[in-house]
Amino acid sequence: MHEIQELITALLSKDADYAYECLGQLEALSASSNAVYEHFDAFLDMLDHESSYVRTRGFIMIASNARWDEDCKVENNIDSILKILCDPKPIAARQAIKRTPDLASCKPNLKPDILRALKRALNTSRPESMQNLVRKDTSLAIERINRCS
Repeated sequence: MHEIQELITALLSKDADYAYECLGQLEALSASSNAVYEHFDAFLDMLDHESSYVRTRGFIMIASNARWDEDCKVENNIDSILKILCDPKPIAARQAIKRTPDLASCKPNLKPDILRALKRALNTSRPESMQNLVRKDTSLAIERINRCS
């Protein structure tokens, strides 16, 4: 297994297959221990990357590590974390929208913020071909979050 820092650096790779392989390894590590959490700030930085793929990977890692967040980094950065839900790239928004229930289950105190951001995502202008898909993903995410109250 690669060192954690190498895996995180790979999340910035233009080789999408390699980056997603490393993302999967990091997600697996995050599910079983807090070893990846110490790099949380790197994931926050990814949210401002020019590449929508990197922004998506950053969000996924934030959602995967929210369970370990004793420093309230999610709470302190919630607005910048959730802005991806209205990302100009619909694929990035959809991937993040699908992960919001995970974030809400780890941070139940943020459910109102997450639900507000999801409702904003519904009103974001998108190409017509993507509008229904985003609407469906958003409705499912809202339903999942509300079910876990």
